Amino acid sequence: MGNMFSNRRKPGKMRMQRKAQIWISVVLYVLIAAVVMVIVLEAGIPLLEGMRDRAVFEKTKDSMITLDQHVRDVADEGLGSQRSVPVEIQQGEFIIEDDRLKWEMDSKSKILEPRTHVSFGNVIVASNVDVRTTDYGSFYTLENSRLKANISSFGSPENHTSISLSSLIRGIKLKETGTTLTGTFSFEIGNSCTSGTGWTELVPHGNNSLLGDAEVVVHMNPNSTSCSYDLELILESQADFLRVDIRNFRP
Repeated sequence: MGNMFSNRRKPGKMRMQRKAQIWISVVLYVLIAAVVMVIVLEAGIPLLEGMRDRAVFEKTKDSMITLDQHVRDVADEGLGSQRSVPVEIQQGEFIIEDDRLKWEMDSKSKILEPRTHVSFGNVIVASNVDVRTTDYGSFYTLENSRLKANISSFGSPENHTSISLSSLIRGIKLKETGTTLTGTFSFEIGNSCTSGTGWTELVPHGNNSLLGDAEVVVHMNPNSTSCSYDLELILESQADFLRVDIRNFRP
């Protein structure tokens, strides 16, 4: 009789192929699960860090407000009054400086808007603010972590005096290099507009710290043959330069 052909597969070989397919599927599932887990972790870690930093911030803020209230109570009760107040600092740095208690924490999370400055009684909550001002009478100081500028003070709202813009800036110190820039700082504002009479003011007034920005304003009221304007020297947080604006210019 002629040759006979069979289309049947051997059972053992079929089982091996099925096992291999199952094993490959398991590996693929494991790899997919691992990739998903990595993606979740990479996306979730910043979120978890942000939640942690916010929790630390809120707890420390509440502790500082409670501490401030205890200080007020002791002051009201008079001599001999005292309190024992536990303050737990989980993260950041606790500093005693210039008769103030300061807590600082670096965070990549946006817990507060940049240059935010909010007061809770005597407790000030601030973000990305490092400008401080000092009024020495004859001159003002605008200072942040990178720059310190000494600016002359002239007159008052009630007593206008002669002003020359070339003598306005006394010196600028760049803190990163320790270099102090002195000499004459010139301004060009039209013709014959850089001298006259007027007065200067520090905004905000007085000695301040933890500011988002501060400025010295020159209110210039030159001779009738000249012009009048307000010149602003502004220092912002973490800036290494002074910004100059002119407002209310009248020729």
